[in-house]
Amino acid sequence: MAKSKEELSKLSFIAELEQWKSLFLQHQSNEQKSRNTLALDEREIDAFIEFCRSEDEVVRLEDISKLFMSAYFNHRREQYYKIHKRDISAQTLNIAISRLKVFFGFISDNHDEFLDLSSCMKKIRKIHTYAELPRFSIEENNKIALALQNLSASIKQVRRRKILLAIALLFYGGLRSMEV
Repeated sequence: MAKSKEELSKLSFIAELEQWKSLFLQHQSNEQKSRNTLALDEREIDAFIEFCRSEDEVVRLEDISKLFMSAYFNHRREQYYKIHKRDISAQTLNIAISRLKVFFGFISDNHDEFLDLSSCMKKIRKIHTYAELPRFSIEENNKIALALQNLSASIKQVRRRKILLAIALLFYGGLRSMEV
C-alpha cells in the first residue's frame, strides 16, 4: 500500500520531532539536569508529539503556531480531565508550558536554518491562580466587634492595647496569626 505525500511528510515531521527530542534530552543530560527534570521533559515532549501525530494541519516545524499550541494545551486539559476527573492544576499546566518553551528554544538555537519556534510560545503565558479567602459573614463581624469591646473592658491597660492591636491587625488587615 503506497503512502500519500502528506502521510510521508507527516511521518518525516514526527521523526524530526523525535530526533530533536533525543538531542534535547542529551543536551539536558550533559547540562547535568536531574533525573526528575529529564523525565518531566521527556513526558511533556512525548505528549506534544502524540498530539502532533493526531493533527493534520502541522507537517513541518515551521507550521507550529500560537494557535496550534493553544489547541495543544486545551487538548492537554481535556486529557487530564478524562484521566483524573478534575481540571488540571495551574502548576501542572505551567510546567508543561515552561518545558515546551525550553524545548522550542533549544530547537531554535540549534536549527540549521533560521527558525524561531519561541515565537509560537510568546503569547502563551503561565497561569496564575489565587485562592479566594473566606470572608466573614455580617453576624461573624458583629461577634468579633462585640468580643473586642468586651476584651477592652476586661484586660489591664498596657496588655489590653497590645492584644487589641494584634486582633485589629488580624481582623482589619486580613493577616494570619503567624504574621502578627
